[in-house]
Amino acid sequence: MTSENSEAWIFKHDMISEITHYMKYAGAEGEHDPWYDPKADVGYQQVHVDQLDGLLTRFLQTLQDLPQPKAEADIMAAVQRAVLGINALNDSVQGCMIETGEREMLCDFFCQAVNEAGFACEDDITDEWRDW
Repeated sequence: MTSENSEAWIFKHDMISEITHYMKYAGAEGEHDPWYDPKADVGYQQVHVDQLDGLLTRFLQTLQDLPQPKAEADIMAAVQRAVLGINALNDSVQGCMIETGEREMLCDFFCQAVNEAGFACEDDITDEWRDW
């Protein structure tokens, strides 16, 4: 299995898709949903989704590129860098991008990714650094 087919990569793809869908439809199911408002402003744009995607991709690539055996300190340093980047991104859109659902997805994503890297994760490993 290639790294891009790992659970963490798939999780990232699904999460970015969900965030993009919310940006486009603001909670409606699609354009034909009676709640759809094409003028709705969720507070962030595609450029911000792309930045989040880039941050998460770099994080996964960093974990992948760590020498074997992967040191816990190196894994946690990668988590910290990614979380601080997400903090800055979310701050740039006045906190509109990462709300409860996105926070839960991100916490699960980070746990999945570090588990795949060989570090046991059962709790929220982002809490120490995250503002979202």
